[in-house]
Amino acid sequence: MPHEPTSRGASSAAAASVLEALRESGLGPRRREDGKDVPIGARGARTRQRLLDAAGEVFAEHGYQASTIAMISDRAQVSLGTFYQYFRDRSDVINALVTSYAGRLLDDEAGLAWDVHDGRPGLRRLLRGYARAYAGTAGFSKVWEEVTQTDPEFAEVRRTLTRLIEGQLAGQIAAGDAAGLLRAPADPGLVARALAAMTDRFCYLTYVVDPSDPPLAPEQAADVLTALWVSTLQLVDGPA
Repeated sequence: MPHEPTSRGASSAAAASVLEALRESGLGPRRREDGKDVPIGARGARTRQRLLDAAGEVFAEHGYQASTIAMISDRAQVSLGTFYQYFRDRSDVINALVTSYAGRLLDDEAGLAWDVHDGRPGLRRLLRGYARAYAGTAGFSKVWEEVTQTDPEFAEVRRTLTRLIEGQLAGQIAAGDAAGLLRAPADPGLVARALAAMTDRFCYLTYVVDPSDPPLAPEQAADVLTALWVSTLQLVDGPA
């Protein structure tokens, strides 16, 4: 099917809206007190973060489906009652972790902020940021893969994030092609999907499934990926 910029743009806008709401949902964490949700103070924030850190470790070690709230509470060294002050269930915890994960990908250096006029240096910064995000969240990335394969709600979150990344890349590829800064070998949307999928799978295999010892430095990953992108797009450096 031919690329449709208007449709893809609408999808990207919708994706951005969903992900922005996802990020905002984590800006004001609360806890249950006397049957009501109340803002948490500094001490509560530390307890909540300890629970999130523990959950990330437990999920990474045992998988999401095999993990229990008791395991998370034990790892965080808090009671079950304390857990339920901050989270309703496992799904609530994974949602908070996904919010943090999505926030990393939405950061300026992690997968979305690329201006084709920045040429090869800008592209390398983007790919280095994406590799850094994967390297820094290797344990959760494994859990993310599991939950998006088994839970329809989180599968939709993944599709949304994917569409956002692809939409941004497709727009820059189309703009670069029109400006003579690159030569897209096919429809910009398809090229964006292929390059984004290659990058994501490369990082997943490199930092999650089969990491080297020591792990590949994100700078080296960026060098390999940048060479492949530049070759595919015939990218040239834009004006200073």
